[in-house]
Amino acid sequence: MAGFQKKYFWIGSEPVESKSLASYMRGEKPEIANHNVAWSSQTGKGLLYFSKFASEKATPAGIINLVSLPLDVLFQQLFNHAQQEMGLNFISISAIRIEVVQKEIKNI
Repeated sequence: MAGFQKKYFWIGSEPVESKSLASYMRGEKPEIANHNVAWSSQTGKGLLYFSKFASEKATPAGIINLVSLPLDVLFQQLFNHAQQEMGLNFISISAIRIEVVQKEIKNI
């Protein structure tokens, strides 16, 4: 079982410069990373960013695009991330407030 790693998550509301996402780009497939980095540099809205510490908001380690994914794919990505990072066999969907995500997407 993998060790638990705490992550800090936040929903984007401001653009993040592409040079600040260099670490994310190294660890993600180019066909996914390029789209998310371009979106992030223009608006930042509709993206769920994460990093190891709250103090690293200027240079996120990861991005989950909440807008361009169907909810089933989004939850599968969250599940996969939880399995990789925390060694979990399940994720509590009740902890994710779908209403908040849907409202955020509608505001874009």
